[in-house]
Amino acid sequence: LNYKTVETIIGGSLAVPEVELWHFKASRTSWKNIALAFQSSKMNIQKLILNDVVIDDFVIKHVAECIAAVRNVELTAFGRSSVGEMSTVWETIANRILEEDVLLENLVLSLLDFTNETVDEIARCVANVKSVILVNVEMTKKQWARFAIEINRSDKKLRCLQYVEVEEIEPANTLAFARTISAVDEIRLTDVKITTDQWEEIGKEIKQPHSKLKKLCLYDMEFSNNEFAMFSRCVEDIPELEFSEINLSRSQWGVIGKKLSSPDIKTNKLLLTFSVPDKDSASALQSMNGFACRLLENGKTLVYEHY
Repeated sequence: LNYKTVETIIGGSLAVPEVELWHFKASRTSWKNIALAFQSSKMNIQKLILNDVVIDDFVIKHVAECIAAVRNVELTAFGRSSVGEMSTVWETIANRILEEDVLLENLVLSLLDFTNETVDEIARCVANVKSVILVNVEMTKKQWARFAIEINRSDKKLRCLQYVEVEEIEPANTLAFARTISAVDEIRLTDVKITTDQWEEIGKEIKQPHSKLKKLCLYDMEFSNNEFAMFSRCVEDIPELEFSEINLSRSQWGVIGKKLSSPDIKTNKLLLTFSVPDKDSASALQSMNGFACRLLENGKTLVYEHY
């Protein structure tokens, strides 16, 4: 692929806002030309998706340039078909996104193979992007601990961290996982299995002076009775809560309402979104002291604001 060909494909008469490369293999020269095209002022690429692309030590510099030149990047099974040292690959990316001319703001990492050799550099990438989504993340106790250390750096750029489809977090990893929850301004959890003990540890963490958590968003989350009981202890310590498609009983909504009726709460906003209006939540929360409710989208979204 020469530069002119790449420029014609991506920057032709019809703008290409999104580029996806699946199981892609190219020479160093081709990757160089792709990177130059991405950096061109003629381009208006808003999203880059790299799915199981073939990478080696010769092309990673140019791959990193592509990643740095786009606001939204998704890396899926990144490096699984690599023939280079993955520690070098992630180090190159981490070093590049630390530079001042980087556009990258939103990063999705899915189906990554965390190893003892790569976890520090992957964590450094996560810590230096404004918003990151981690999908199907699996790490050992040692790796979680090292990941949490990097996420807790005071000079990080990370403001929003989202975990998606995490089936199990081993009990041995509970403390490190909780330390990542308290490390950033906004946490989003989608279909993440969190045990009673882990909610208890999260509750302890967000009460600590070092906690930075200001907003917690839960999407498609399920709770056992014990898990919910421990989770409910967390809500009053978080300034902003957002629940979407959360299936709770009227009595459980009542527990949340009672927690948020306390005069000592830190919570000032609760946003609920459902695919159909949820009568149980509306009924249980309507008597919540100190909050005014607004209904949006035909009652599918309820906004409770503290006054």
